[in-house]
Amino acid sequence: MTAYPWRVIVVRAWPDNGQLRARILVEGDGQRTWVVVGLPEVVERLRQLLAEIELQADEGGT
Repeated sequence: MTAYPWRVIVVRAWPDNGQLRARILVEGDGQRTWVVVGLPEVVERLRQLLAEIELQADEGGT
C-alpha cells in the first residue's frame, strides 16, 4: 500500500454584494490560500486542486 501526501481543503463561502465569495485553504504540503469570487471560479479552483492530488497519485505519491 502506497502512502500518499494528505491534503485538507477547507472552503468558507458567503454571499457578498449578490455574488458568492469563498476562501479556499489547502494544508498538507505547505499551506496555500485563495479568495475567489463567483461560483464558476470556486468550482474551477477546486477542480484544479483535486486534479493536482490525482496527478500525484498517478505519479506514485511523490
